[in-house]
Amino acid sequence: MIISIGLIATVSATDFNESGYISNNSEIIETIEIDEYSENIDILGSIDDSESMGSNYYPTDFDDLKSKVSSANDGDTIYLSGHYSFLSEININKKLNFIGTNNAILDGQNNTRLFTVNANDVVFKDIIFKNGKVNIDRDNAGAVFVKGNTTFDNCNFINNQALWAGAIYADAECLIKNCHFENNFATIGGAVVFNDKKSTVYDSTFKFNTAVISGGSLVYGNANNCTFISNHVAGDGGAISGCDLIYKCKFINNTVDGSGGAIFSSSAAVDCTFIGNNAQLTGGAIRFTSGHEAKVVNCYFENNYAQNGGVLYLSGNQSIISNSNFFNNYATDSGGVIYHNASRPNNVYKEGEKNIIISNCDFENNHAANYGGVIEFFQSFDLEFNDCNFSNCYCENNSGGAISVKKVSNLNIEGCSFDSCYSNEFSGAIHFEGVSNAYIGSSKFNNCSSEASGVISIHSINLEGIYYSSSNITISKSNFTDNHAVDDACIGTGGSNALKINGCNFENNVALSGASCIESNNCKNIEISDSIFKNCKAIGQRAALKLYTTDGITIDKCEFDNCTSNKTGGVLALIGSSNVIINNSDFTNNHCNEDAGVMMIAVSDINISNSKFINNSASRSFGAIYAKNDEGYGSSINIDNSIFERCSDSNNYGAIGMESLITYDIHDNEFDVAPKGITYYNNSIFEAEDVSIVKGEEIDLNIRLRNSNNPLAYKYVSFSLNGKSTSSPTLSDGTVKFRISNFVSLVGKYTATITFDGDGVNRAVSKNVSVTVNDFRGVLSASQVGNYYGDTVLKFKVTDSDNQPVRGVNIELSFSDGTKVDLNKTDKEGLVSYNVLFSPGSYDFTARVTDDYVDVKSINGIVDVNSINGKIEITQNGRFFEFKTYNPDNGDIYKNIKLNIHFSGFDPVSSKTNDEGIYLYNFPGEKGNYDYLLVTVNEKEYMKFTPSELRNIVINTEYDSSIVSPIDSKIIFGDSIIFDYLKSGSTTLIIIGGDIGSLTVLGHPEAKWSYQNNILTVSNLAVGTYTLRVVSNPYDNYYANEASLKITVNKVSAVVKASKITVVLKKGTLWTVKITDYKTGKPISGLKLNLKIYTGSKFKTVSVTTNSKGEASYKTNGLSKGNHKVVVSANHNGYNLNPFTSSINVIKQTSLKFKLKEKHDDNGGSLRSFIVTNKKTKKGVNGVKIKVFIYTGKKVKSFTLKTKKIKGKKGTYNGAVGFATNQFSAGKHKVVLKPVSIKYKGSITTSIKIKKKATKGPKFFRTI
Repeated sequence: MIISIGLIATVSATDFNESGYISNNSEIIETIEIDEYSENIDILGSIDDSESMGSNYYPTDFDDLKSKVSSANDGDTIYLSGHYSFLSEININKKLNFIGTNNAILDGQNNTRLFTVNANDVVFKDIIFKNGKVNIDRDNAGAVFVKGNTTFDNCNFINNQALWAGAIYADAECLIKNCHFENNFATIGGAVVFNDKKSTVYDSTFKFNTAVISGGSLVYGNANNCTFISNHVAGDGGAISGCDLIYKCKFINNTVDGSGGAIFSSSAAVDCTFIGNNAQLTGGAIRFTSGHEAKVVNCYFENNYAQNGGVLYLSGNQSIISNSNFFNNYATDSGGVIYHNASRPNNVYKEGEKNIIISNCDFENNHAANYGGVIEFFQSFDLEFNDCNFSNCYCENNSGGAISVKKVSNLNIEGCSFDSCYSNEFSGAIHFEGVSNAYIGSSKFNNCSSEASGVISIHSINLEGIYYSSSNITISKSNFTDNHAVDDACIGTGGSNALKINGCNFENNVALSGASCIESNNCKNIEISDSIFKNCKAIGQRAALKLYTTDGITIDKCEFDNCTSNKTGGVLALIGSSNVIINNSDFTNNHCNEDAGVMMIAVSDINISNSKFINNSASRSFGAIYAKNDEGYGSSINIDNSIFERCSDSNNYGAIGMESLITYDIHDNEFDVAPKGITYYNNSIFEAEDVSIVKGEEIDLNIRLRNSNNPLAYKYVSFSLNGKSTSSPTLSDGTVKFRISNFVSLVGKYTATITFDGDGVNRAVSKNVSVTVNDFRGVLSASQVGNYYGDTVLKFKVTDSDNQPVRGVNIELSFSDGTKVDLNKTDKEGLVSYNVLFSPGSYDFTARVTDDYVDVKSINGIVDVNSINGKIEITQNGRFFEFKTYNPDNGDIYKNIKLNIHFSGFDPVSSKTNDEGIYLYNFPGEKGNYDYLLVTVNEKEYMKFTPSELRNIVINTEYDSSIVSPIDSKIIFGDSIIFDYLKSGSTTLIIIGGDIGSLTVLGHPEAKWSYQNNILTVSNLAVGTYTLRVVSNPYDNYYANEASLKITVNKVSAVVKASKITVVLKKGTLWTVKITDYKTGKPISGLKLNLKIYTGSKFKTVSVTTNSKGEASYKTNGLSKGNHKVVVSANHNGYNLNPFTSSINVIKQTSLKFKLKEKHDDNGGSLRSFIVTNKKTKKGVNGVKIKVFIYTGKKVKSFTLKTKKIKGKKGTYNGAVGFATNQFSAGKHKVVLKPVSIKYKGSITTSIKIKKKATKGPKFFRTI
């Protein structure tokens, strides 16, 4: 991050420079750049070597230095040069700056502290502090004791000693940057101790510093971009102890006799490197203590080691470790990289928290002597690994080549890979003991190995007499490839509960004496589903899956291909287990060198179904399955609906073998070769549906006989109905037919019985079928008429097979509210109706024909009953009043509604609306004024009408009973209304038989209108198209009427004007744009504009608003050097702006220096000449236009010159400009020269004194 600070000094018009010319209010701009490594740097104090605000002192020796410190004032600077031998400590009680030159050395001579800082904003720079020493048994700060805000910049601290903080002890905020600390010593904090949490050390080096208890270099505070090399502590924290944030630091070869080879008890390490650090006890690089949230982010660790936790030691911390690399680290006991132990009672966890999360990390070539080649976790609540890679990691003696986990509540491993990890005992990759819940998902295990459980071992643990089993373990969507072990090449489990393996792939795994994939013992509830086992070999023992004494095993939807074993059971060995289900699985090309090419089973209760056994083999007996009666197991075996093809053995026993005393049920399977000595059969099944016919119909009862796999062809089926019997053989497809009419002729219900007596393979079966003979067959249909209360009717119709109505049929109607109605018989049209007088709502109904022996299916439907939600609309036309009853929601009219009409001063009258929902009332009273007219409806539960009322009614005509109804008033419009935004539009409006009752612009109440002398004017509308609706207010015997007119509001066409300008970088010049109305030329004020200002292909958008002159401005001081395109658009829908693009060219000014070359102030006629140079290059500049102003009293005249190259007496000059004075009048004249173009800045002011006007003299050399 770069901070630029601009320092501006203004020179007044009376100040002269060294060349003798005056700079006219010029500006000097200097830029200072400060590099920062953190966004949180707080600059406590800073100074400039050459310029300070106070006084400067230059002490020559210690006594002089002490005196100068005493006499100096706030803000003074003390410059140090040479060697100062301190005889005592100096107290600083003022804001002072100390600057060293020529390798200034402050030497405590191993006898005293150098400084105690009591003031704020004290700065030390470029100084060597050495041999500072206090009583190391009781005093702190060997070199500087900081009690006020202090900055150390580019200082060295060498051979300083104290009890705490060999060099600097800070009780106040302290900033250390670009410093070096070497061979400092303390009991705590070999170099620096920060007691203020804001204190930070930046860009500094700590080397060969030592401490006795903790913090070889630094205690507390923060460290940023520092290097720590070969620091040592007899206790803990070889480099750092107790810091909050350690950022972009390097730790190399730091050591401790205790814990935390580099860091002890800190919170976070980010973007750091750790190489060759070690601890005799724990945490070769970092030891995190309890109570700190541990974070390690984007770090690199190499060749670090410790007894436990070769890199990190965690003590019950909430921890996040991410995006870090760990290479070739090791532990002499456990946890080659990380060791976690939360066994102490003060470590309390909140259930559900992720205590430790490790993500996006790489672990390579790490190892441990005992447990956890990479990680050993003991007693953590939640532990999570995401997207981590483990390669070539191992443990030498015990378990967990990569990860060892003991007594953990929740473990999650997802998206991780384990390559070539191994251990010499258990679990080449992951070792579980007493894990309550674990999930391993979408992970890869390749070429892992161990003595037992080549990849994963899952076991229980006994802690202080309490037994913790591993339970609820799920392994999902993971790949196990080329793994090997002596026992159980991939997964081994003992004493666990609820292991689920789903969607996994096991390929090319090898076991020398155990199972090539999974082995269990004394477990409960193992589920294996949707997984593939391929090319796996059990060389010395049996099976890919060896599941012993396990209660509850399910294998579902799995594939086993080309798996082999040397002993019984090529794929599965199930001994002593119970409640086993194998379903929907395929076993193909598997082989055993003894018995059972697929599985050897000695279990209680196993069910094998819907599976395929294809091309499996055994070198001795039974190509697929061998059931043994070991120790009483094998009492109940069921095999059904499975396929056995090309399953062979040397003794030709076939696919299946059973020992004596085993109860088994083998049925509904397919064998290409029948197994020897095995009784098996198929269940027979009849397929036949109940029959409903009309008397006299020639209908067959269709029957199909099959077993679970195939139709049973040419098998005799017996049929009995109505006391008559017959039999007939099935056809090749297993079907047979019996004609119903041969057995029954009368209307009624009957039961037919069909029977198959079975054969040697297919069991006997019988089935009853219902036969109904009906009078006729028909169809029941329903329709609804009306949909509100009193008007809702359900109509039902019954027709026969020829679509003719059926008379006299009984129908039962039942509703969802429990109502059941027996309707009348259908009439000659086959119809019957029901008036639904329910409260408003929706009702499900079922209608069925109740007559016996009528083949008509029941129907279901929904009837909707709506309430009469009505409105009474009153329209007055003279003495006529029209009452209309309708639904205000959808406009439906309501007819035959009884109205109660009450006119003030008259008795109420009643009448009903007609079929159009209207009642027209001719008021019989005299002319005059009446208070009110009230119209109501007698409401019921289903009728909701809002009363309607008119007030202050005027009757202007006499009652005439011969007038039946009034006539419509007429509304006549002129042209459509069209106008521009923010203006108004007009048209003519004439109403015959009334005036304006209401006028609305539909949907836009903000519209304004006026009506005068038959002219209607509308305004206050946005751009768009609208509909104007006018309703007349009639008089005499006229009806009200209404009419509509279209209104169009157009955008205002605007003109954009703006100049292309050139401005000076960071000068803040205004670029201005002006907007005027295209038609009137008047300025448009208050218009929001969007300015897109392009710099190359990138742009930024600025919003501005025009003022009363139609102008808007943009301040250009934020634009960089170069040409910027400006595109102007309106941020308002009411204006059309012509497309407009302008530009702003930002330039950096060239400073010019004017030097008076030749000067004669006598009688005139002489030459006044100047040389104009580039202030930076100091070379003359040709071709620059210069404006010359001549002030004589209050009068001024000017002319323009151009600099050029000229030859003079002493040589050639560039940048020359001059003029003759022969036209000047006598007197004193002020002369000012300035560049014309803004590309240049600088000026000169001088004077000419003429005694008398000259009549001749040299010419200008040249005005332009």
